[in-house]
Amino acid sequence: MTHLLRTKPLFFLITIAVILQTVLLFYYNFNGFFGQDSYEYLRITRDISLFYKTGLPPDYTVYPIIYPIVCSLVNIIIPDTMLVMQLVSMISFWICIVFMWRILKLLYKDIHLAPIFILLFFLLSPYLLRFSLIAMSDIFCLSLWLITLYFSLQYESSNRLQHLLAAAMFAGFAILTRYPAAVMVLLPVWICTKTILRSKKYHYFFYVLVAALLCTLPDLIIRERFIFWNIGDTGPTFSYDFFSNQFSIVNLFKSDFYNIDGWQHYATPNIVFGVFAFIHPAFIFCGVLFLPFLFNKNNRSGYTLPLLI
Repeated sequence: MTHLLRTKPLFFLITIAVILQTVLLFYYNFNGFFGQDSYEYLRITRDISLFYKTGLPPDYTVYPIIYPIVCSLVNIIIPDTMLVMQLVSMISFWICIVFMWRILKLLYKDIHLAPIFILLFFLLSPYLLRFSLIAMSDIFCLSLWLITLYFSLQYESSNRLQHLLAAAMFAGFAILTRYPAAVMVLLPVWICTKTILRSKKYHYFFYVLVAALLCTLPDLIIRERFIFWNIGDTGPTFSYDFFSNQFSIVNLFKSDFYNIDGWQHYATPNIVFGVFAFIHPAFIFCGVLFLPFLFNKNNRSGYTLPLLI
């Protein structure tokens, strides 16, 4: 009975998420496919499913393939590929809720407001809810990052090797799902690194490296790519040559620039657009109004500021 009472708020939140997703799906009659990225992931997923049967590697793509791999594995059970890809995003949204709940329990002693916090600042975030219905890797990657953060905090409190290895593997999968996740993974890496240094178990760094490299095996087996390098008969070649030619810090201050997709024209410079995540209601529903409360010493943990950054 005690366990049931502890899980009731979590059950309530997931039920709300399912209701919201179901209503939106039926109201808009939406199949989860929106824009070029969704259809590219669909093609990759089908190619990987074909690889299982024929051994033929997928056609070339610049996209990471951890999300399509997971979809292709579920596709073995559910034959409708388009449905599977949307379903993976929906379930990933539920997993995010579970691990947000667990992280809050680790960081704060008093969590009676945690369900309200998750409801207001996660479930009702329009962009997050929208991406939980789209056949893309965004929410799937977010779930992997939250799991990474959870296990890194667990390792800090328990000093158990299994928690560290779990954090390393989920961090690797998060990065190989969406490469920009490497920036978000810096916080879990910092938590784990300072814990290793504090415990003086320096050999754990080797275990972390091995665990992280194991995440590259699916990509290596399916399309002979190791992180950013294609491994073939002609030797390793960098998969993103165009990046080194087009990347520039100056682009942060420009609103018009040329990249692999052609000329890009925006109303504001990139660096200004990035700030919108903190004030735009589509990103964080009414969240900006509550930011001052995070700086109340009675309402924060040691990770409030790093997580906000």
